[in-house]
Amino acid sequence: MTKRGERGWRRGAAALLIVAMATGAGAQDPLTTRQMEQLSPREADRVVKRDLLSILGPVSKINKGMYRVLHGVWMTGRSFGTEYQGLCQTDILALAYRPDRDGARDGDMPVRPYGMEVHHRFHLVHLPQGADAEPDSKRVARQPSCEGLGDRAKWFAAPDPDAAVAGLRLLAQATAGLKAGSGPAPTCDIKGDCRAEAIAAAVPDKLDSVETCPADKGRLCYRYWLDGDIQLTIEAEGTAETPGAVRAITIEHYIVLT
Repeated sequence: MTKRGERGWRRGAAALLIVAMATGAGAQDPLTTRQMEQLSPREADRVVKRDLLSILGPVSKINKGMYRVLHGVWMTGRSFGTEYQGLCQTDILALAYRPDRDGARDGDMPVRPYGMEVHHRFHLVHLPQGADAEPDSKRVARQPSCEGLGDRAKWFAAPDPDAAVAGLRLLAQATAGLKAGSGPAPTCDIKGDCRAEAIAAAVPDKLDSVETCPADKGRLCYRYWLDGDIQLTIEAEGTAETPGAVRAITIEHYIVLT
């Protein structure tokens, strides 16, 4: 065998070994970055799609909801730890469907998948503080407190882990001020004890979502949906990394139609 042939044989044997590791009896053993890069396009396609399926939970009963034809199917991923100690994450993959042809839009119209979206959900084990206050990019995703949470955990939506933690910190700061009787008096859209209403509503276990909202220069703003129908808006001085004094707290109640 020539040296060129020997080198080719060795490369082929190495590739076969990687494929065997990825698809054989040890299919659940993770590959290294170097091994992933050595996969052929065909095997890379197989391995990556296998990995995607491995983190997706089962599809439950499909429901078109309020629409006449199916718009999407949701699949929830495996829960994992973020770069913040005490903050868990799961991702929801939405597979979008549309009618396959023109005609009456009803349950008998064939539909096909055409796109997908990913929505992030978070669960707070404890608010990152002290040594854990800053994100650690070296933190592994497999954190015992975040594994296998499923529906038994309270999940809330946020754009990303940074927004989730910053929003939660500001919520905790505003709540502490309300309980201490300091800071601005909250504004409510209904009659009654607005401060007591804000304290009762601003609980992480009631949180459905948190997102940033427009704010003047040198200020920050976060908007929270709580308990399904309460919108809480908090404005403060400073930045997300170093928030200052809370300047405004507003509560609005909505009627949610389902």
